[in-house]
Amino acid sequence: MFLKGEIFVMPQPTILLWNLPVFSEVVSTLSSHPNTQHLSLRFVSPQESNQTLGQLAGLVDSKSTNDPCSCPSAPCMVFCGLSEEELNTCLAVLRQCSQKVPLKAVLTPHNQNWNFSKLFAELMEEHQYFQQQQNKN
Repeated sequence: MFLKGEIFVMPQPTILLWNLPVFSEVVSTLSSHPNTQHLSLRFVSPQESNQTLGQLAGLVDSKSTNDPCSCPSAPCMVFCGLSEEELNTCLAVLRQCSQKVPLKAVLTPHNQNWNFSKLFAELMEEHQYFQQQQNKN
């Protein structure tokens, strides 16, 4: 992918996990399913929430921060460097879980410089829009 003359290098297939416990059903399912167990699961701590998504995915050197963002407690997943087939497989596996993660995103050249606070703001806006559209029908 190219963005304004720059090459966008996709990271190793990784899923950034926000506010999902290590022993949650989602994590257990992804790490044990034969079609998703090769993916790296990266738990993002509140202390890392001020880093960009690109930094968290390993695109650029991460810098430690002591100034975490104000992020909601809703669980969130960011898919980084997955092929379309891997992403579709993950989503199919996640649909089998009783625990739902309504906030999901894919790392793109457009959002790689966002921190989790910016991502949450965008995802919440989208989520509310789709909920309103669903309620109209």
